[in-house]
Formats: sequence, structure tokens, C-alpha cells
Amino acid sequence: MESSARLRRTPLNPSPRLPATCSKAASIAAALVPVIVVIVALNAIPAQSQLKQRLRTHHATNAPVFYQDVLPILQEHCQICHRANGIAPVSLETYEQTKLLADAIRAAVENRSMPPWFADPGVGHFSNDPSLSPEQIATLVTWAKTGAAAGDFRHAPPARRWTSSWTIAKPDFILTMNPVALPPRGDVEYTYEILPTRFREDRWIRASELLPGLPANVHHAVVYVRPPDSRWLRGAPIGKPFTASSLASEEDRRAAHWTDSDVLLVYAPGSSPDDWPANMAKLIPGGSDLIFQMHYTASGKPGK
Repeated sequence: MESSARLRRTPLNPSPRLPATCSKAASIAAALVPVIVVIVALNAIPAQSQLKQRLRTHHATNAPVFYQDVLPILQEHCQICHRANGIAPVSLETYEQTKLLADAIRAAVENRSMPPWFADPGVGHFSNDPSLSPEQIATLVTWAKTGAAAGDFRHAPPARRWTSSWTIAKPDFILTMNPVALPPRGDVEYTYEILPTRFREDRWIRASELLPGLPANVHHAVVYVRPPDSRWLRGAPIGKPFTASSLASEEDRRAAHWTDSDVLLVYAPGSSPDDWPANMAKLIPGGSDLIFQMHYTASGKPGK
């Protein structure tokens, strides 16, 4: 399979003025050294006793129904993966699909395994946290426990339109990996590809996104920035997929598993692209390469 990454860039600014804080993930130091800044607002999740009380409150009122109460939650938090041609094994777009899975949904939201989110809730709240609120959990649990009623379909929100292409604005620059043949089963070794940017000068990147050719086969991906003075993987081929075990040098084989190079973006199923505010950007020095690290998985049938 092949994957593409796209970038939006801003003109080179030799003396950038930077904001003091940011709402999502990263800022740039004045010395052109990327600095990761994660801003959190302390907002711990309610205790289990509070959640149970809210469940009792929901039980005491009219039971929720699918079209009016449940579907909006699924659209906002679940359908990014659980939809036709999505990466999840089941779709949660219609009442008929969802009712069959009502008990499984109840169990998954009660134990907070869905939507997946692995940050420690004791640290605070992150702006890209997809987790359900206690009220939303209570709605889904109560709906499943009270018969999973449909309600009136006229109260359903409009269906979400999912793009099969880029979600950030029109790109200035697109890099496309070469196709990789994937087996129908078994483990797939991490795959790398080094693609030159051919930037003649430093570029500040406003937005970046990775679009897998076969989303069901991509567990996650990381795109690194290799500046021209870096010695990382200098013995590896350019513009050709490779694995660590295929490299001739023992040094390069070890280096494939560790680096201090800056990360441009990380992709995982359901993740959103990096799209920075107007006064923020990430730096790619002139002459840099982008190194794609792809963790592919087998899906039961061969792919490319």
C-alpha cells in the first residue's frame, strides 16, 4: 500500500514571534528549535459514585432513544472509525446496526475502553480527547438497559459526510510513499521510507496530515524530520521502502529503532491531522528529508 502526507507551509520568518501558550500540542522556539508544549486544564473525571448517581438520574427520567439521543453521540465520537469503509470491524451508522451491539456498547463505554484514549485522566483534560462525558456514558448505558428503543427517525441529525481525501486545506506540498506489498496474515516488520523535501530554505509548516492508501492495514505511522546535518540512517536507501533487517550496516539496523529527530506528525486510526493556529507552526529546515515509519498489520487478505 502507499501513503501520502501533505503540508501547508508559511513563508520563512527569521525572527518569529511566538505565543506564550497553545491549546493542543506544539510551539517553536525562537532559536529554531522545536519545543513540545502540552497545555492541560486540570479537570479530573468524576468519581465512580458521581457516575452512578447520574445513571440513576437518567433511569428516573424518560429513557433515551436512538435517533434523538444516541446517534448524535455516535456521530461525534464513534463513527470516525465505526462507519462504512472505516477502519473498525463494525459500523454504527444505522439503528439496525447499533441495536445489535447495544450490550457491547454499554460494556465498552462503562469500562471506558471506547472511544480509545490512553492519557492519564488524573493529569487533566487535553483538547483532542475523544472520551465521552459522564452524561453521554449514562445515555448509552441507559439506552442499552431499557430496550434500545429507536424513537422517531424524524428527530435524527443529518448524516455525517466523511471525506476519503484530505481534511486540511489545499496543500502546498504532497509527498507520496511507494507501494508496499502486505501479506494476508502474520506480523509485518516496521517499514521505513526516506523522502527528500528538496526545500532550499527553512519552512514553517502550518498543517500536516497522513492519508493511508489502505487504512485497515495501518496500525500507526510516525513521520520524522531528518535535517541535513543528521547522520541518522544515512546508509539507508532514498525513495525506496525498507525494513531495519534489510539494512547492511549493523549501526543502521540499530539506528532504525531509535532517533532524536523531531517528529512532524503521528498518525493512528481515528486521529486528527495537525492543523496549527495562525500564529503557530512547526519547522522543517531547508534540505531536510522526511522519514516515514509505518507499522502495517495484516487484515486477512493481501494488500498494496
